[in-house]
Amino acid sequence: MGGRGSSFGVEIIAAVSPYGSQDAEIQELNVAGMTPMDRGSRFTNAEKTLDYLERKKLQETREQVQVLDDYGYVTRAFQGDEHSCAVDDKTQQYARGKIVTHNHPSEYGGTFSDADISFLSLGMKELRASAKEGTYSIKAKKNANPHGLMKAYLRSAPRMQDAMREIALEMARKKYTSKKAYEKANRKAQLEVIHNWYQRNVKRYGFEYNFYPREDA
Repeated sequence: MGGRGSSFGVEIIAAVSPYGSQDAEIQELNVAGMTPMDRGSRFTNAEKTLDYLERKKLQETREQVQVLDDYGYVTRAFQGDEHSCAVDDKTQQYARGKIVTHNHPSEYGGTFSDADISFLSLGMKELRASAKEGTYSIKAKKNANPHGLMKAYLRSAPRMQDAMREIALEMARKKYTSKKAYEKANRKAQLEVIHNWYQRNVKRYGFEYNFYPREDA
């Protein structure tokens, strides 16, 4: 723990992440056609299931992916490592028209990476990323163009990276009570660049983007 006045150098977050999720450990979880079995009940409402799952994953240190059907049943589930989670080929085919939720376990999880939005090409109805600060959501409309969105993101990535680098330098000059406080503040400030990009751009590619903050965050 650093005392007040400590600084921690410059930590720059990449706007474009490495596509390493295929190397993550895949562990199929308890799905059995139901919503989470340790709950002891069957939800038949996707919103209730999502609320339960995303609250439960707040303390997880590894990424998990769950696929829900229209009735709120978890029909596919996988567990990965700290930074990524892969799914099998069958699940990729099955994801069309479904709700897919996963978590970002960092102290400040942040919005979707480019690796996340690349999965929109599977044709899912909604992609969600739950984090300690809240849940990020991208919903596909009838005119959704996931490939167009991905290309636009990659074109913008160098500019976003430059903006994030400037933020990192500015954050490194500030004082923090601890390294943990610095890492959270720095990550939040940099990832806000990507969050703002989604807010400005996804609509033109047939998607709806939202962030639902946690009331107790």
